[in-house]
Amino acid sequence: MNRLLIGSIAATLSLAALSPSAMAQTPAYSIDDTVGLTLGNPPFTLGSIFTANTAVTVTDIGVFDSSQDGLVNSYPVGLWDSGGTLLASGVVSSGTGSPLTNQFRYVGISPVTLTAGMQYAVGALFLTGNDPLVSTSFTGPTNFFTDSRIGFVTNSYQAGSSLSAPFTSGGGVGYFGPNFKIMDSGTIVPEPGAIAFGVLAAGSIAGLVARKRRKA
Repeated sequence: MNRLLIGSIAATLSLAALSPSAMAQTPAYSIDDTVGLTLGNPPFTLGSIFTANTAVTVTDIGVFDSSQDGLVNSYPVGLWDSGGTLLASGVVSSGTGSPLTNQFRYVGISPVTLTAGMQYAVGALFLTGNDPLVSTSFTGPTNFFTDSRIGFVTNSYQAGSSLSAPFTSGGGVGYFGPNFKIMDSGTIVPEPGAIAFGVLAAGSIAGLVARKRRKA
């Protein structure tokens, strides 16, 4: 009975110690370009409209870092539903403080689950042309691909100096700034700290049970 109890508690503690950061995540968009195109007429919220092909959970939002050597400016980034409701937002910091994945720097958000078949928009506020866009020309980036769970609709924009839902179509792939990451289901990887916590907790419980037996 005691062995079963210890095993059950230890398993529970190990699972409880897992966090969203222990999940594998995949960028929604991928490109080959490492250097982008300078925006000549800011300010704009630049982004894209996409469809969730399946129910997916967004965990991070990010901005293209031309040459991957750090951003000049900081960038507010948002995620909106088709009605223009802001679902999540964050600020990708200037410099190299925000982690780099491929050509984009990301900031984590409280996970947001998108509904299959619904359209959404992701956008970043560009107040200057200091950081180039995702494009080698206004015809779009090279070898642009999307995760199969996402359907790209069009690049989009909204003029103005505040972060706004970018639902004005730019036509095709064209140019945009932000990207986002999707949580991969079934790929939980316990963090080292979580494993250690579970082992230590199980050991402590086992010790308590052993002491109780000796007293008995």
